[in-house]
Amino acid sequence: MIHSNRNRHPWPILAFIVFAIGCKDDVKGDIQTVEEDITASETGMLSQQGAPGADGIDWMVATGEAPVENCAAGGIQLNVGPDVNSDGVLGPDEVVSVDFVCNSIDGAAGPEGEAGRDGIDGVDGTNGINGSDGEDGADGVAGGAGANGIDGVDGAPGPQGVPGADGTSCSVSDNSDGTKTISCDDGTSVLVSDGINGEDGANGEDGVQGPPGEPGADGEDGEDGLNGEDGEDGLNGEDGTSCSVVENDDNTVSINCGDGTSVTIDIPESSAAPVLVQSTLLAAGDVCQFGGIATQVGNDANGNGTLEENEVTGTDYRCNEPAPCVGDVWIETDADAAAFGAKKCEILFGNLIVYGPVTSIAPLLGLTQVIGQLQIMAENLSSLSGLNNLTYVGDVMYVGNNDSLDNLAGLESLVHISGNLLIEQQSLESLSGLNNLKEIGGDLFIRNIAVLSNLSGLGSLAGVDTVQISGNPDLLTLTGLTELKGVGQLTVYDNPALQNMDGLESVTDIFSALIIDANPKLESLSGFESLATVTDFNIYDNDILPQCQVDMLLAHTAVSGSIYVLDNGSADPSLCD
Repeated sequence: MIHSNRNRHPWPILAFIVFAIGCKDDVKGDIQTVEEDITASETGMLSQQGAPGADGIDWMVATGEAPVENCAAGGIQLNVGPDVNSDGVLGPDEVVSVDFVCNSIDGAAGPEGEAGRDGIDGVDGTNGINGSDGEDGADGVAGGAGANGIDGVDGAPGPQGVPGADGTSCSVSDNSDGTKTISCDDGTSVLVSDGINGEDGANGEDGVQGPPGEPGADGEDGEDGLNGEDGEDGLNGEDGTSCSVVENDDNTVSINCGDGTSVTIDIPESSAAPVLVQSTLLAAGDVCQFGGIATQVGNDANGNGTLEENEVTGTDYRCNEPAPCVGDVWIETDADAAAFGAKKCEILFGNLIVYGPVTSIAPLLGLTQVIGQLQIMAENLSSLSGLNNLTYVGDVMYVGNNDSLDNLAGLESLVHISGNLLIEQQSLESLSGLNNLKEIGGDLFIRNIAVLSNLSGLGSLAGVDTVQISGNPDLLTLTGLTELKGVGQLTVYDNPALQNMDGLESVTDIFSALIIDANPKLESLSGFESLATVTDFNIYDNDILPQCQVDMLLAHTAVSGSIYVLDNGSADPSLCD
């Protein structure tokens, strides 16, 4: 697209017109001259040739970047005019015409497509077979030289020795036949043969194990998984119980059922009408939460063979047990929560995913167990009220990306999680709500929580495999893990405000690895006073942690594997006095 803005001025027609056109990126290019003769035949006149005219004025074209106000998407500005002062440069006062060649503007972007629903995490595969032992590692780096001893007292100077004879310089040449010749400047030489290769030296000891790598960045969300195959048909329900009615001699009626239960109902003595018994199915409601059977007894006063409402003298209710709910449940809206709550499920055999714009899960109050994953990631959810009776999660539990949630109140009944517990809730101020959680069958991850200052709320946790605490900028202490005595692996890294290990006083054994890494304000390892055993010991890149703190911990801890200690703070032992 070309936008033009021209200012034109008349110029006299000359016998010779010279144009200078810029073709380079700077203000002018090569000059091309076009000469036109005005002949008599063209003018219609025949006259004597006049004296040569004065030299013509060069015309020039200068290019530059177009201003935004003329070309919103950028472009080129073309300045055209005569080089009046013949300096080879088109000055601002010589420009007579300005054109703009503008770039096209991109059209508006189309609307963003609706994001697909996250697929459910697949089941963890079984552990692979242990690989064979690797080859011996390369020799470790040699230790530095020890400090020099104190200089001894200088002895008395000895007598000067007799000057030695001048030495002779020699050179070695390879004869390419397994021999070498050593030739010296004094004319002597010697022929030597290559020696037999010596036996290979023994392998050096394994080098020190390198530090564990930093955890990789989270991968992109996977595509929705394929729908699973239909499950097998459930088992048929148990047969109902048959009952019989017996009239007793004491004006009572006994209803005896095959399951051993019975009920006795009085019959009014004044009634001479026959006794009728009828049973009706009850819908789920206030009398029976999950439905059931109502058995009514009364006298057929009008003799029509039907027990009417005004003839009923007694009623017995037999309520159904709750039926299990099977299949994954996705709660995206408040209407979804209400619909699932109406099913009055106590046990869900499937995954429960709470996400999207839902604001309340209060209708889920009857839920006690989720035999699958529980994922809570709803941007408008401000409370977990509705999970107050939940005691068990059979797989992974994830709490994250709930922009309005600042606490975990509502999970006070939760006791056991069979899989991992991952909490990365930016706005979370406290872990209160998990006060009764005793066991995590997998790993505990507490990471990237912006305002969390301690771990209070985990005071009942006694069993867990791996604990990883990372990326929590305001975390000052690990206080809260009062019942934790043994752990598979403990990793504490990248917590910018963490100053010590207080809160881990009960931990006695770390069965795999201890990793304390990149905590820039960590100045003490207090909190590890009870630690007795660890397999691999890794403490590194903690800028101000004194080496003597590490030494003190190693002094009372039995390490059965590798030790990696590097790039911590000062080596001054007085910092631990």
